[in-house]
Amino acid sequence: MRRFDTFRRIRAWVWWAVIIMVNALVVVSCYNSTQTHIKDWTQNPTGQPFQHQIDIYPNYSLWIIILGVAMFELFLRLRIPTSRVINYLASATFMVYLIHSNSFFYSIWGRVHWIDLLAASPKAFVLKWFEWALLTFACGVVAYAVYQLLSAILRLMRPLFLRDPGRHVGAVSVGAGAAAGADAAGAGAGAGAGA
Repeated sequence: MRRFDTFRRIRAWVWWAVIIMVNALVVVSCYNSTQTHIKDWTQNPTGQPFQHQIDIYPNYSLWIIILGVAMFELFLRLRIPTSRVINYLASATFMVYLIHSNSFFYSIWGRVHWIDLLAASPKAFVLKWFEWALLTFACGVVAYAVYQLLSAILRLMRPLFLRDPGRHVGAVSVGAGAAAGADAAGAGAGAGAGA
């Protein structure tokens, strides 16, 4: 997208409108789906408590792709000043993803009764959600710092485990050159004796 700058003529407000409209469509769709499930549950009671599955959109969903393109275009237009802190946090984001996207972290998040908390107090739910998001991000940043530290230590200890490739290649090439020279000399001597 950046190489060809396909959407350079589209104004920023259009991308904001796309994001708002897509999210509004998703909210309306979820609302209608919930109302339908509630209606089905009340008309056909099973004796079980009502449980509604939250709609999850896969990464290849059209809505997700549209949102991704719109957000990418908006971020392309930002002029962020160079900062070592921002660059470091940006470098750590992949580690944050690796840290949080696994069953171990899912099991930790499952220890909080999110639905009960949301029903009791939406404000407390939002605060708790931000608290856990910040803790998860902090864990990822710390893991990235540990990774960088271990990488630096391994680079320092590299001579203990690996031979210097420059010397090894040089020795082989010198030996090969000497052998080639000896073969050429032998061939020349043989030719002279034959003459």
